[in-house]
Amino acid sequence: MKWDSVIRIVCPGVLLICAKKKAAKEKQEKEDARTLQQIDAKATRSYQKDIASQESKQSQAPVDFLARDTAWEYSSATGYYYDQHTGIQYDPKSGFYYSDDLGNWVTQEEAFAAAKKSAGSKQKVPLKKPLAVSTSVGKRKRPEKPKAVFAEEAAALRAREAARKRVEDREKNMLGLYGH
Repeated sequence: MKWDSVIRIVCPGVLLICAKKKAAKEKQEKEDARTLQQIDAKATRSYQKDIASQESKQSQAPVDFLARDTAWEYSSATGYYYDQHTGIQYDPKSGFYYSDDLGNWVTQEEAFAAAKKSAGSKQKVPLKKPLAVSTSVGKRKRPEKPKAVFAEEAAALRAREAARKRVEDREKNMLGLYGH
C-alpha cells in the first residue's frame, strides 16, 4: 500500500482543505502578478506621456519669440527669458510667464493681456529715487526723540515682556537648554 492512499484513507477531509487552500493561494498569486503587470504597464505609459509633454514644452519657444518687434533676452543666472517691452519673464522649463502686474506665474494669454492693459494705463519710466539730503551732503543723522508712552501702553508692554519670558523659561526645558 502506498503512503498516498493511506493518507487519503486516514484524513480525506484534511487533504481536501489543503488542496483548496493551495488552489486559492495559486489563484491569488496569479491575480497579484497580473495586477502588478497592469500597474507597471500603466506607470510606463504615464511616464512616457510625461516625458513627451516635457520635451514638447521645452522645444516650444513662446509664440512671440518669432516676432521681430519683441526683444527677448536670456538670463543665464535665472534661466528665464525677459521681454523689456512688456516686462514679462518666460520660463522655458514650465512654459509659464511671469508678469509683475499680476504677481504670479500664468499662461501666455493671461500674461500678455495684463501687459497690454498695463501698457495702456501707464508709461513705463524708470523711477530713480532721489538721495536723502543727509546722505548726499554728509551731515550726521540726528537720533529720533523718544515718543511719549502712556501708562496703559507701558503696562501692556511690561505684561507682554513678562509673558514672553515665562514662555521662554517654560520652553527651555523642552529644548534641552538647562541651566540658562
